[in-house]
Formats: sequence, structure tokens, C-alpha cells
Amino acid sequence: MNAEFTALASEVRKALDNRQQKDSEDFNQLRCRNKSDPMRLLHRVMKRLDHSFSIHGLTYLSGQRETLEKAAEAVLSAAMGTVTAIPFQPGLGKSTLIRALLYVFSEEFRDNTPIAQRISGVIVVVEKTAEADELEQHCNKHAIDRPIARAISSPNDYHLSKGKCPNGSATSYKECSGRSCAEYSICPLAQSTQQIHDTPILILLHARYHMYMEDMGRFMSWISPDGQTHSRSILLVDEIPPLIEDDGLDLALINELETAFANYKPSYMVQVGKEKAALLYAWSRTIRTPFFKLIGTLRKASDLYGLVYPKEIKKAGFTAEELQTLKKQITSYLGTENHPSFRLVDQLLSNQNAYYAVGQDISIFYPRLRRLNSASQPATFLFSGTAILSPELSRNPNIISLPDPKLESFERLHIHVQRGDSFNSSKTGMKRSPNRAALTAWLKYVLPEISQRHSKILVATYKEQSEAFWLALKEWHHLLIPFIDSDGQPQEQLPYFGGMNGSNQYLESTCVICLGLNRFEPRDYISRALALDFDRRFQAEIDTAQEVGEPVQLSRTPHVMAEQDLVLARDIVQLVFRSALRRHGETQPIELWLLQPPNGTVEHLRSYFGDCRIEEIPRLPESCAIAQVTGKTHMGNQTHAGRLLEYLQKWDGKQGITPAEIREVTGQPLLSSKRRNGTQLFKTIFQGALYQKALGKTPFIISASPDTRLGIFQQSYCRKEMYHAYHKYTKYQSRNHSTSTQGIGCRRLSNL
Repeated sequence: MNAEFTALASEVRKALDNRQQKDSEDFNQLRCRNKSDPMRLLHRVMKRLDHSFSIHGLTYLSGQRETLEKAAEAVLSAAMGTVTAIPFQPGLGKSTLIRALLYVFSEEFRDNTPIAQRISGVIVVVEKTAEADELEQHCNKHAIDRPIARAISSPNDYHLSKGKCPNGSATSYKECSGRSCAEYSICPLAQSTQQIHDTPILILLHARYHMYMEDMGRFMSWISPDGQTHSRSILLVDEIPPLIEDDGLDLALINELETAFANYKPSYMVQVGKEKAALLYAWSRTIRTPFFKLIGTLRKASDLYGLVYPKEIKKAGFTAEELQTLKKQITSYLGTENHPSFRLVDQLLSNQNAYYAVGQDISIFYPRLRRLNSASQPATFLFSGTAILSPELSRNPNIISLPDPKLESFERLHIHVQRGDSFNSSKTGMKRSPNRAALTAWLKYVLPEISQRHSKILVATYKEQSEAFWLALKEWHHLLIPFIDSDGQPQEQLPYFGGMNGSNQYLESTCVICLGLNRFEPRDYISRALALDFDRRFQAEIDTAQEVGEPVQLSRTPHVMAEQDLVLARDIVQLVFRSALRRHGETQPIELWLLQPPNGTVEHLRSYFGDCRIEEIPRLPESCAIAQVTGKTHMGNQTHAGRLLEYLQKWDGKQGITPAEIREVTGQPLLSSKRRNGTQLFKTIFQGALYQKALGKTPFIISASPDTRLGIFQQSYCRKEMYHAYHKYTKYQSRNHSTSTQGIGCRRLSNL
């Protein structure tokens, strides 16, 4: 009885506690907020957001306004030093919310309200100069006697193309003479960093933020007209910057730092010369000699990539005691710790695992996840359209992630996955003309079908090949959207990976074709796998394999391949949202075509887009194999096999072909002895596809039928086999057939 009574009392107490907590929360919502409480701005932010949706003719999806409101609440209730990830699918109002917040903040800073004094200031980070300039104008609409916002950026193509060069001599970055310009000291672009302390709202580009993200101290303070110093407390970042860093150690860096020491002070001063000599000797003993010893050990490895353990670094001679002594010597010599050599020494002291990569030389890398949260940092908000596909956000213990709402069905999205291995669509593979020819043939095969359903198509490829493919597809220019530059001008090239970030210039497209995949070097994925190994499972996997003597190919381990699949999926999501898929709430069908993507990438897309339809296409069209053979070149000229196949393609099959004619087409006797061991040609040039007929002593080759002739182009065939089969048949004819025209005989070569 006592036990039952105790349990009942516990339940009653718990219910009362929950009710008391709810009453307290309700009271907090109803009570009058302090005049300096930023949450008082929530209603105005949402009102501004509603206005933006209204003037653009947009309506909220179910739950969208509530999601935006929760994000606004998170910003307005920010706590210094925290980092929050705010996930929004592209097009759901991420940038619009940032603009609404800045609009209201600008009004507060103009009037210098208690809330403005509490926030003190805001830093905004965007990807493009055009966005930064537009936000600067947006905030300064409220300015009276001095600007409220300032965008900081260096001379670049965008600014110079707008005529912002003071003397008018430069219209692009290449034409800018930089520090050698006579007007450099008064150039507003070159000196823009001197204005970081002028306004409460500071707008930066991703490139600058990437350099200082772990210590934003130099950008936090600004000085008001009355001479008071304020500290900006909120940081809004539109799209996540690269958070993985892998500092390297190689011979070039060692030489560079050593040269910097040698040139830092003159040697003609006796005392300085001795100090310099002592430092260079210590540098050689502590850094250079152990490095060569470590590299000598790594050269024995068979793989291009591999882990380097702290015990191996220590065994090579990188000892903590000598490294600490070296740091003191460098500080004494330079008079500062703000030098790249300190970063190198700290890496060696970190006792963390590294990995080596073999290229022109052997380099050692120390991957790490950059840390944004600290008591001295502003409250940071990372707005991301692909946070769920970014473990540096979603699994980062130092980042608070808001829930990722699923506000829309993607039933209208149809993903076509083209399989087949007739060609290589990688960035390296596309440097070869046969692969480019095969890809062009594939496009010309699928575009007629796609054009029946879509009037505008976005084909994205690698920058290096974008012009060539655009020229090769002249007959489809009325359907394809060209690359559009920062000025909104179309260029004679296809849009390319990395060139469309943040762009809304392709919204008219309803079909997206990925001509290749934006893969990085294996080293990038290894760095990600090691830096994001929060639970040490990746490390344990490698250690276990080595303990049992299994060979480990670091670049092909499951964790590294999983990172590749995830990054590819994230880039594809960003790309497809450049199309009309970004117009949420519409029902117009959208297609996405992918060439040979990894299975893991397809599964990530299936998870992200939920109820989309995915269709696997197992085979490539025959035209791809044909184009790959005819597109082959040797020393700039089409190969003999390519010329022959191209000739046979055009052949109508009605007129006989003599060996002399083939010799004229290919430029070389087809059946000469020196061609017996040549490269593969066509598996069925004669076999099963052609007939041979002897007319006197001159054999003719004729087509069996238009249908069977197609088999010629499907696969390769060894010329040596063709040579023997041909001569076996001609000998058979000379024994069994008259040389007169009345004794013409026909027989399939495959029957011999």
C-alpha cells in the first residue's frame, strides 16, 4: 500500500510541476518585455516578411510562416558565443528573412533605440559582391545623415565592371594594378577595410569571413559619431562556408618559412647574425631533419594516401620539448607570435592524427573542423539550404541545429539515373576527346525526347568544357540556357559547376542535366572523413584493419566514400534548386538527369526529396559507343579505326566495298602484317553483320541487311582475328569458286 501511495504521489507531483512550468511559460509570453529586449522586434520582422511575400506575389506553404518565425525568434534571443544552424530548403525564404531582420535592425540603429544599444551591431556574410552591394543599399534606405551599413570587398571584376575604378583605367581585376597604382591610397575599393568601424551593420563576403571565422574580433567593434565604441553581437551567414581545414606540411613550406627567417633581419649586424644562425640551425634540427626522416619512412608505403600516427611523428624526431624551445626562439627573433611558423609548430604539438598524400612530392596534412563558438565570438547563425546533408552542422557538438521542416512534397520531381560505362564523365575523363564525343552523342540522343516535355533546359558541366559543349550543341541553343554572368549577360558557354552559386537566373528551366559530377580530389574527402570523425569510428576501422594485417586503401574506405556520396548529393540538391523547383507550391513537373552517380548519392537524394520518383536507365544508346570510337585521335588526327567506322556509318550498303577503298579511307592497308597486333577494332565488322563475295580475284564486302549492319558498331573486334578470318575466307574461295562472274559465291564469315 505504501509503495502504491508513493508512486501516486510522485505522479501527482510531476503533473503539478509540468503545469507550473507551462503557466510560467505562458506568463513570460504575456508579460511586458523590457524596452531593450530584441524580442520586441518579432512582430515587426514578421510584418516585414509578410510584406515581402505579398509584393512578390508569393503565398506561404503550410507551416512555412511558423518556421520562419521560429528562426527569427532564435536570432532575436541570441546569446553571445553560440552557433546555431538554421535549415531552410532553397527558396523557402532564407534570404528574405535575413532582409526582413536587417530592415528592422536598420530602423533601430537609425533611431539609436535601447534595443539597438543592446544589440550594438550586426555582421552579415554573403557569397557575392552583388548581394553585398544590394544589402548595403537595402539597409541604408533608412539612413539620414550617415550610412547604417557598409559592404567590405576588395577590387574585383564586379566592382570594376561597374566603373568604380577611380581613374577609369581598370574594368576587370586583371587590369587593376593594385598597390602599384598611383591612386591606391585613395581608392575606395582598395581601402574599404578601413571602413569596418564606421557603421553598426557590416557586410562581408565569404572569402574574407573564411579567413577570420574563428576570431571575428577585428570586425566586431564600430565607433558611433559621439566617439563611443560598440561591439557587434550578431553574425548572420547566408549559406555555410567551408568549415574543414587541412593545413599541410611539405618541403616547399619548410623552405618558404626558412627563407622568411633568413630575410627578416640583415646579417651584417653581428649579434643579429648570430641569433639568425642559431634559429636556422634549430629549425633544421627540429623541423627539416625529422621531416626527411618521416618522409623516408612514408616512401615505403604502397598507397598514395595513408594515416600518419602521432607515434610515427615522434619517432621521426618531432619531440614536444624541442618544438617548445623552437617556439621561444622564433618569438625572440621575430618579436611576435603572429607568424605562419607558429601554426606549423602547433600542428606538430597537437598530437592528432594526420595523413600523407603522394603527388609531385609527399605532403602531410592535419585536417580539423574549425570552431566558431567561444565567449568572445558574436552569436552566429548559419542559414543553410542543405544542413541535413552537412554533418559539419548536423552532427557538430558545438552547433545548435534547429529542426529541418519538411514543408513540401516533391512528387513532381523525376530523377533519371543514366548507367553504363561506355565513357568516363569525370573531370579528368572529359579531357579526352572520345569521352567528350560520347557525351555529346548522349545529349543529342536524349534532348529530342526531353524537348517534348520542356521548353527550357539547364545543362551544367565543368567550366573547362562548358564552351566546347555549347558549340557542339548549336542546334539546341533555343532550348538550352547559357551561362549568365554577374551582370546578367548570357555567355556562349554552358552553365558550370561552382558558377551558379546563389544565382536565380535559371528559374525558367524545368529540366536539369548534370553533364558530369562535381567531384573533388580524394584528399578533400579524406580530410572531411577525419575531421568529422566525432565518434572515432573511422579511426577504429583503420586501426582494426591494420591489426589483422589487412591492406587499407585510405581513399577507398567506406567512411571516405560516404563523404564523397554526401558532398555530391549536397551539390546536386543546390543545383536542381537553381531551376523552377525553387518555386515552391507549384505543380509543374521537374526532371533531373544524372550520369553514372554513386549509389550512395542516389540514396541521399531519395532521402532528401522524399516522395520524388527515381528511374534507373541501365544502358547507354549505341550512338555513344560509336562516337567514342570515331572521336578517338592520335597526335591530333582521327585514328584509322575511327575513320573506318565513320565511313561504314555513312555507307548505304548497296554498293560493294573493296579493300582498296578501305585502304583509301583509313590511310593504311587494313590487312597489312604490321596491323595484325593493332588496337581493338569492331567485334562484328564482318562476323554476323556482313557478307563477303568474291568477284574474280577481287573480294567485295557487302551488307547483309540494314538491320544486321547495326551490329558493326556495337563492340570492338581484334584486328588480328579479323586478319586471319579474312584470309581464311579468301583461301576458301580460291579453292571452291570459279574466278568468273558466273561463279560468284556468298557465305557468312561466321560460318567459316
